[in-house]
Amino acid sequence: MPIIPDLIAQWRNKQINGLGLMRGLVGYEAWVVPISEAAAVRALAHNDGPSLQLSTDPAGKVSLLLFSDVDALHRYRQSASAQGEQHFLTLRGGGLFIGPFENVNRIHIDPLSPYDIFYDTEQFPRLFEMARAIALEQALTSLRQGTAPDGIAVKVREFDEYRIAIAQHESGPSLLMAPDSKGRSLAAVFTAQDAFDAYVPTAKKQSGGSEVKETKLGGPALFKLLLSMKLDGIVFNCEGPVRPIAFALGLASIILQA
Repeated sequence: MPIIPDLIAQWRNKQINGLGLMRGLVGYEAWVVPISEAAAVRALAHNDGPSLQLSTDPAGKVSLLLFSDVDALHRYRQSASAQGEQHFLTLRGGGLFIGPFENVNRIHIDPLSPYDIFYDTEQFPRLFEMARAIALEQALTSLRQGTAPDGIAVKVREFDEYRIAIAQHESGPSLLMAPDSKGRSLAAVFTAQDAFDAYVPTAKKQSGGSEVKETKLGGPALFKLLLSMKLDGIVFNCEGPVRPIAFALGLASIILQA
């Protein structure tokens, strides 16, 4: 089964939650997005990105229609009895879902299909948050692999929604660590809500029954905090749902100096 229908089926069957669905949708790299013929002509004439085509329903709700592949777009047009040639773009979800969606009331995925879903305006911030998190994870991976382009360290520093887990002991708060078979002190840092949620069972075991508090920090505050501690390193998203990314503590200095 194609990627997006299978992902939506998993969500409907409660095999993944809403955040897992969002991560899959935002991380998808081949969204088919309709554009008008006039927009295509203008884009070619001015060598610029065309504006996306919007659809307005009888109630006046403005929707951005997204399709998981060209076949899904063709099936939609057949069901809607659409005429004429349809122009479209193929876009990565990371860039698409980061917006802006100023004039859009709804994002509708594979409309008129058995597996269509939609997100209304109140859910747009969550999509934007996930898109930013995925972009950060890609930046961290490029740093780890030594393939980062110029400016990536600045983007890592400027990210403003890192998450850490704090155990509220009677003797005072303490930062919880990533599991490590070698007994090293590795700070557990998270890029998104689903990554923090995946760590919660481990955090509860480490806390010894103390309350675990999720704390959000911007990049400068986070990396200054880590440098002030006796740590061996940092692990981002140590319990998934994406592959963990580990660094020596020196990363904190590099990021703060960028």
